[in-house]
Amino acid sequence: MNLTDIKGIGETYAKKLKRAGVTSIHDLRKMNISQVAKTAGLGEKLLQQWQETARQMNLLTDIKGIGPTFEKKLKKQGIHTVEDLAGADLALAQKMGVTEKRFADWTQQARQMTTPPQPVAKKAVVAEDIGPGNAAITLQGETACVKIKEKVHEKVPVFRGAGMDHRATAESIAVHVDSDDTTRLWFDGAWHGNIPVTREGLWQRLKRKLIG
Repeated sequence: MNLTDIKGIGETYAKKLKRAGVTSIHDLRKMNISQVAKTAGLGEKLLQQWQETARQMNLLTDIKGIGPTFEKKLKKQGIHTVEDLAGADLALAQKMGVTEKRFADWTQQARQMTTPPQPVAKKAVVAEDIGPGNAAITLQGETACVKIKEKVHEKVPVFRGAGMDHRATAESIAVHVDSDDTTRLWFDGAWHGNIPVTREGLWQRLKRKLIG
């Protein structure tokens, strides 16, 4: 890769950088910004942006085992970038004068560098995960305070009586109290029963209203 592969560096800026001793991406990564700014007549903020970009780029010499000598040999074989190396044929090992095992290690490192990291999926809170061991409902009149796995949901709507459960399912989270006082929680698209239920006492209600 050349200096002009950096966004914002054209031939004019590249010449100024080279006059300041910055002739490659490697030099750009480790340059003294203040010193180069004075010598090349360029702004420090601009140089800092270029340096950050250079440090984020994948270079052949970033691969363990590849130095300037092997970098030149790879380029002679048409391998100019880490992406090129990631898809290289093992047959090039002989032309490079290295073992297939060593060359395979280089290509593996290249693939690891060019493959974006897979996002770690967060464990969803599913129906079977919610129960008496990790959830609780405190009825507060027309609303409820619901605790699910250490997370507290305030002012959760409470629907009472038969035939009102369909209204609860229109909410993201809701509590339904049947005519026989059976209480269920609607959460994450499913009903959850067998959850401990308490009713707010008079003192707690007064305290909540005073604070609220």
